[in-house]
Amino acid sequence: YNLSQLYRKQQKVKQEFKLLEEIYSLIQRDGTDELAYKVCFAFAVWHFNHGDKKRGDQLLEEYAAHHRNYFNAIQAKNLAEIERKYEMNQQIQANKILKKSNELKSLTIKKNKQQTILLNLIWTASLSIIALVGLGLVFWFRKRNTIRELESQKAVLEATLQERKRISFDLHD
Repeated sequence: YNLSQLYRKQQKVKQEFKLLEEIYSLIQRDGTDELAYKVCFAFAVWHFNHGDKKRGDQLLEEYAAHHRNYFNAIQAKNLAEIERKYEMNQQIQANKILKKSNELKSLTIKKNKQQTILLNLIWTASLSIIALVGLGLVFWFRKRNTIRELESQKAVLEATLQERKRISFDLHD
């Protein structure tokens, strides 16, 4: 196609026509709209310049069809790209929301763990205090009972000593 444009600029009409015919037959067989609309337009211009209006009009109709198909394909491609970007943005937003939700759940779980640890600490401290008070009471009662027992033994010992003194005093008389 670019070569035919070069031939037109150099005013080599026969070579331009021959090349456009070759390209046109290839396009008819393979059919890419991007190249087809350009070649049809150049071929139509060539026919108009050489007085073949009927063939020029046919090629202009082909040009319009290929042009429409090409730009519809571009629009479809662009629309698909926009939709892909939109869906990707939606996914990113959804991921951000999920991340924030997970962070909030994580903070809630962390707070609950801290509260559980604090509650366990309070229970442990309370039970320790109760155990210490209970142990203190046990030792206090044992000490009190030991003191009472010692006092009663002391009283018995003193009574026994008093009785011995009295007996020994009675015996010595």
